[in-house]
Amino acid sequence: MVVPENSVDIAVPPEAAFDYLSDLRNEAEWNPNVRSVALLTEEPIGVGTAWRAKWAGGPETKVECTRYERPGEWAQVGRSDMMTIRFSARVVPIPTGSRLTVRMELIPNGPARLLEPLLCRRMQARELGNMRSIKNTLESLPVR
Repeated sequence: MVVPENSVDIAVPPEAAFDYLSDLRNEAEWNPNVRSVALLTEEPIGVGTAWRAKWAGGPETKVECTRYERPGEWAQVGRSDMMTIRFSARVVPIPTGSRLTVRMELIPNGPARLLEPLLCRRMQARELGNMRSIKNTLESLPVR
Protein backbone atom coordinates (compact mmCIF):
# COMPACT_ATOMS: atom_id res chain seq x y z
CA MET A 1 0.00 0.00 0.00
CA VAL A 2 1.25 3.47 -0.91
CA VAL A 3 0.35 6.20 1.63
CA PRO A 4 1.51 9.73 0.78
CA GLU A 5 0.51 12.41 3.32
CA ASN A 6 1.15 16.12 2.86
CA SER A 7 0.09 19.45 4.38
CA VAL A 8 -0.01 23.03 3.16
CA ASP A 9 -1.00 26.34 4.71
CA ILE A 10 -3.48 28.35 2.64
CA ALA A 11 -4.46 31.98 3.19
CA VAL A 12 -8.22 31.35 2.93
CA PRO A 13 -10.84 30.60 5.59
CA PRO A 14 -11.40 26.90 6.38
CA GLU A 15 -14.97 26.98 5.03
CA ALA A 16 -13.79 28.29 1.65
CA ALA A 17 -11.03 25.69 1.41
CA PHE A 18 -13.40 22.88 2.43
CA ASP A 19 -16.21 23.87 0.06
CA TYR A 20 -13.90 24.22 -2.93
CA LEU A 21 -11.75 21.14 -2.36
CA SER A 22 -14.45 18.68 -1.28
CA ASP A 23 -16.16 19.04 -4.69
CA LEU A 24 -14.10 16.85 -7.01
CA ARG A 25 -15.28 18.84 -10.04
CA ASN A 26 -12.96 21.68 -8.98
CA GLU A 27 -9.85 19.50 -9.16
CA ALA A 28 -9.44 20.23 -12.88
CA GLU A 29 -8.69 23.87 -11.95
CA TRP A 30 -5.53 22.96 -10.01
CA ASN A 31 -4.53 19.48 -11.22
CA PRO A 32 -3.27 19.32 -14.81
CA ASN A 33 -3.59 15.50 -14.74
CA VAL A 34 -7.39 15.60 -14.57
CA ARG A 35 -8.93 14.62 -17.87
CA SER A 36 -12.60 14.61 -16.81
CA VAL A 37 -14.89 14.70 -13.78
CA ALA A 38 -18.66 14.28 -13.88
CA LEU A 39 -21.07 14.42 -10.97
CA LEU A 40 -23.22 11.26 -10.93
CA THR A 41 -25.57 12.16 -8.08
CA GLU A 42 -27.69 15.14 -7.12
CA GLU A 43 -26.32 18.13 -5.23
CA PRO A 44 -25.59 19.12 -2.52
CA ILE A 45 -22.22 17.43 -2.03
CA GLY A 46 -22.19 15.09 1.00
CA VAL A 47 -21.83 11.48 2.07
CA GLY A 48 -22.90 9.30 -0.86
CA THR A 49 -22.09 11.86 -3.56
CA ALA A 50 -20.47 10.09 -6.53
CA TRP A 51 -18.36 11.23 -9.46
CA ARG A 52 -16.89 9.55 -12.52
CA ALA A 53 -13.33 10.75 -13.04
CA LYS A 54 -10.33 10.13 -15.25
CA TRP A 55 -6.74 11.17 -14.62
CA ALA A 56 -3.88 11.04 -17.14
CA GLY A 57 -2.43 7.56 -17.46
CA GLY A 58 -5.22 5.91 -15.48
CA PRO A 59 -8.52 4.21 -16.12
CA GLU A 60 -11.93 5.71 -15.48
CA THR A 61 -12.60 5.75 -11.74
CA LYS A 62 -15.80 5.96 -9.74
CA VAL A 63 -15.29 8.15 -6.67
CA GLU A 64 -17.69 8.24 -3.72
CA CYS A 65 -17.76 10.63 -0.75
CA THR A 66 -17.64 8.56 2.46
CA ARG A 67 -17.25 11.35 5.04
CA TYR A 68 -18.38 14.97 4.94
CA GLU A 69 -18.01 17.02 8.11
CA ARG A 70 -17.97 20.66 7.07
CA PRO A 71 -15.72 22.56 7.51
CA GLY A 72 -13.20 20.13 8.94
CA GLU A 73 -12.94 16.75 7.22
CA TRP A 74 -14.02 14.78 4.20
CA ALA A 75 -13.08 11.45 2.69
CA GLN A 76 -13.58 9.76 -0.66
CA VAL A 77 -12.96 6.30 -2.10
CA GLY A 78 -12.06 5.85 -5.75
CA ARG A 79 -12.31 2.45 -7.39
CA SER A 80 -11.05 1.35 -10.78
CA ASP A 81 -9.82 -1.90 -12.30
CA MET A 82 -6.25 -0.81 -11.55
CA MET A 83 -6.53 0.32 -7.92
CA THR A 84 -8.55 1.52 -4.99
CA ILE A 85 -7.71 4.96 -3.61
CA ARG A 86 -8.80 6.01 -0.14
CA PHE A 87 -8.48 9.76 0.20
CA SER A 88 -8.99 11.82 3.35
CA ALA A 89 -8.52 15.52 4.00
CA ARG A 90 -8.60 17.72 7.06
CA VAL A 91 -8.84 21.51 7.14
CA VAL A 92 -8.02 23.28 10.40
CA PRO A 93 -8.00 27.01 11.13
CA ILE A 94 -4.65 28.70 11.66
CA PRO A 95 -3.93 32.42 12.22
CA THR A 96 -3.19 32.99 8.52
CA GLY A 97 -6.16 30.97 7.18
CA SER A 98 -6.22 27.18 6.92
CA ARG A 99 -3.95 24.17 7.10
CA LEU A 100 -4.91 21.41 4.68
CA THR A 101 -3.64 17.88 5.36
CA VAL A 102 -4.27 15.23 2.73
CA ARG A 103 -3.71 11.50 3.05
CA MET A 104 -4.07 8.97 0.26
CA GLU A 105 -3.96 5.20 0.46
CA LEU A 106 -3.30 3.66 -2.93
CA ILE A 107 -4.10 -0.04 -3.05
CA PRO A 108 -3.07 -1.55 -6.40
CA ASN A 109 -5.21 -4.40 -7.76
CA GLY A 110 -3.96 -7.42 -9.67
CA PRO A 111 -0.88 -6.87 -11.86
CA ALA A 112 -0.64 -3.21 -10.76
CA ARG A 113 0.67 -4.50 -7.40
CA LEU A 114 4.01 -5.07 -9.11
CA LEU A 115 4.27 -1.31 -9.69
CA GLU A 116 3.80 -0.38 -6.02
CA PRO A 117 7.39 0.85 -5.38
CA LEU A 118 7.27 3.03 -8.49
CA LEU A 119 3.81 4.34 -7.56
CA CYS A 120 5.08 5.37 -4.13
CA ARG A 121 7.86 7.59 -5.50
CA ARG A 122 5.72 8.99 -8.30
CA MET A 123 2.73 9.79 -6.10
CA GLN A 124 4.74 11.49 -3.36
CA ALA A 125 6.35 13.86 -5.87
CA ARG A 126 3.03 14.46 -7.64
CA GLU A 127 1.20 15.17 -4.38
CA LEU A 128 3.78 17.75 -3.29
CA GLY A 129 3.19 19.54 -6.59
CA ASN A 130 -0.57 19.25 -6.11
CA MET A 131 -0.34 20.89 -2.68
CA ARG A 132 1.53 23.88 -4.17
CA SER A 133 -1.05 24.10 -6.93
CA ILE A 134 -3.97 23.93 -4.47
CA LYS A 135 -2.42 26.75 -2.43
CA ASN A 136 -1.80 28.94 -5.49
CA THR A 137 -5.25 28.31 -6.96
CA LEU A 138 -7.22 28.89 -3.76
CA GLU A 139 -5.29 32.03 -2.86
CA SER A 140 -5.92 33.49 -6.32
CA LEU A 141 -9.70 32.84 -6.38
CA PRO A 142 -12.13 35.60 -5.48
CA VAL A 143 -13.40 35.30 -1.92
CA ARG A 144 -16.33 32.86 -1.87
